[in-house]
Order: sequence, then structure tokens, then C-alpha cells
Amino acid sequence: MSTVLTKLLGVAVLAFSIQSASASYLDLTQKGSGSFGQGTFVWADSQSTGTGVIDSFLRIQANGTESGFNTNAGTPLDDKAGTKSILVSSFGQVNLNGVPSIRFLLDINEAGGNNPPNQERLSLDNLQVYVSTNPNIATLADLQSSATLRYDIDTAGACSSVSPASCTAPATSNGVNLDFSLNSGSGSGDMYFYLPASLFTAYQSGYYLYLYSSFGALGGGFESSDGIEEWARVDSPTAVPEPTTYAFVLSLLSSGVVLYKRRNATASKN
Repeated sequence: MSTVLTKLLGVAVLAFSIQSASASYLDLTQKGSGSFGQGTFVWADSQSTGTGVIDSFLRIQANGTESGFNTNAGTPLDDKAGTKSILVSSFGQVNLNGVPSIRFLLDINEAGGNNPPNQERLSLDNLQVYVSTNPNIATLADLQSSATLRYDIDTAGACSSVSPASCTAPATSNGVNLDFSLNSGSGSGDMYFYLPASLFTAYQSGYYLYLYSSFGALGGGFESSDGIEEWARVDSPTAVPEPTTYAFVLSLLSSGVVLYKRRNATASKN
């Protein structure tokens, strides 16, 4: 083998190592939030997902691993009834730290009881968002070859977390770890996913939004184990505060209570 070829192979191995080392999972099993590139992931504090509350457009279910994407062309992969195409223009905008964004809600439904251990947990292993003028794409291969990709968690960028969430590595790809037991069960949302609305400015009239996701491939107690995982759009105009904001809001409330008590005490003395 020539010296030049050996050097080239060495560079290729080094580049692969760097790419692999940069992959990680955002751990939301302790709540918190984080991001991969322009995609922001926030643990959801018991958002109700009952009938009429959310607009569910993708429903997936299988044991072990599961995957699916929304379409009007039947139920591909592990899709279940209720899956449908959805227009980009049907998404309202919410404010995420000053950035106009579209917001998704993920509601997972895993087995309870912690027997065997950690069965309430679930890994989100793939997440891609596409746009297309065709509402009837029937296969994943057709989706990935014909639609326009607007977000891919694996190529979006490095993991960034806000305490108590953390970025766990090594991993072969990017993903998110979730815990079904953090909320009150089926009917309570588990995670918000935000994307900047600017990603879809040129894809409004006549375009459909496709979301492809897969779960459970991380293994080690993060397999899918029970009910249906649902993706929905949530257009409430009030953005969910980042975890760091919660502490700030609580400090303001505490200060207000203290000031109120002092004023009442002064008034009583007078």
C-alpha cells in the first residue's frame, strides 16, 4: 500500500471517528430541554392530549422498535389509523425565546410499573421533517427521494442541553431519551419539538409537511413496549418557558410575595 493511500485512509478513519464521537442523545429523563441545530426539544409539563385538545397527525405503534411518517396513502411502516397528511399552512406560529416557530407535541405511551426496570423509557432515534406538494407519498424511500428535507436530527448539529437535561455519548446517531413516567400517563404530552417558522416560509401554498420518526433502537431499556406514540401540532400562542426561565419566574413570584407581606405588615402597624 502506498504512503499516500495510507495517509488518506488515516484521514478518513479520523474523520469518521470525529463524526461518530459528536453523535449523542439528549437525555430528557430528568426533564429540562436542549437542541440539535435549529430543532429545540423541551420536556412537556402534562399538556393534555385528550380528544379535541390537539390535532394529532401521526400515530405509531409496535413493540421493540417502531417507525412511521404521516401521509394520506394508507398506513405505511408502523402507522396506525388516524395518521394523515397535514398542510404546512395549517401550522400556527408560537414564540420561542423571540423566534417565531412551529411547535409539535409528542405523546408517548409506554408500559408502566417499572417491571422489568425502565420499560417506561423510550428513545427517539430518527426525526426528519420534509415538505412536498404530494399528500399521498406511500413509502419511506419515496419520501426521502422526492420530498424536500427541512430538518434532520442526525445532521442538524451537536447536542446542547439546559440543566437538568444532559447530552449522553457515545452514540452512532443523534436522538432523544424520554420517560413516560414523568407525566400522568396516556393523555399527557411528553415533549415539545420546535422548528423556526422561517424554514417553511417558501413552502406555504399547496405544500404538505411530513414528519418521519423512529423509536426504540437505542435498546438498553429504551425499547417501545406498549401503546401508540402520537405527534400533533400545538398552536397555543403562549410559548413554553425554557427550564432556566422557570427559576427566574419563581424568583419573581417569591419577591412579590415577600413585598406583599411587608406592605401588609406596615399597614397593620399604622
